[in-house]
Amino acid sequence: MDTFLLTLSKDLNKILKNELCYDFLITIGEEPDIKTFKVHSAILCARCPYFQVALSNNWIKKENDKFTFTKPNIFPKTFNVILIHLYGGIIDLNEQESSDLILLLEASDELCLSELCEHIQDFIITKRLVWLRENFLSLAKIVYQHLTFDRLQKIFTEMIYENPKDLFKLETLSELPEDIILFLISRDDFFIREVQIWEQIIKWGILKYPHLDPDITYWTIKDFETLKNRLRKSIPLIRFYQMSSKEFKEKVVPFKKILPGKL
Repeated sequence: MDTFLLTLSKDLNKILKNELCYDFLITIGEEPDIKTFKVHSAILCARCPYFQVALSNNWIKKENDKFTFTKPNIFPKTFNVILIHLYGGIIDLNEQESSDLILLLEASDELCLSELCEHIQDFIITKRLVWLRENFLSLAKIVYQHLTFDRLQKIFTEMIYENPKDLFKLETLSELPEDIILFLISRDDFFIREVQIWEQIIKWGILKYPHLDPDITYWTIKDFETLKNRLRKSIPLIRFYQMSSKEFKEKVVPFKKILPGKL
């Protein structure tokens, strides 16, 4: 069977570029970066699960024979790249800045484009691994927030396993998932003083509750209970016996209300 996929791709992108016979107006982004795209419901319905569900369930209203929809949480530049992919089946990730790749990945996840999500992740891992390592702090929260970013999560977890000691220096420690935190504090092979681990765990717990006063002398019993519940899995993993009496008195005793009764 003869195929003419390249010609088909070019012709469909011409329809997108020239805004021919469109029936769908999609407003993307927020002021001052906002743009309305003139697209085709049939193509989006066929190519994108998100729009297929939206159109079939009447999430999208129709006015004057045109569907209208607003999507403020995607950047116009990012959506334009996705549209070219949806119409023509092409995407050149080499042209994208590394930071734009993450935006593209998040948008692909938002629009349920699983194949594109996998492709972008594979590209980042093979072509931008150095950038990933250099920007671990800023990317960790994003990567672990999305279940579909499984490839990147695997790489990030491997990085954590390789350099667990460095992770306790992170200002963004509170943004990591609890299972990663529990893994770290359960280890005994990277020679961090136990009092430092305790300090970071307390910090991690407090940062999860920004309403807590930084000065614990103003805390209520409820505040201590809040922190205790947050740290119920991590506290049993702390090796209090490895702390000096001075360290225990200065760093642990102020939080004695969150400790098990036997300590």
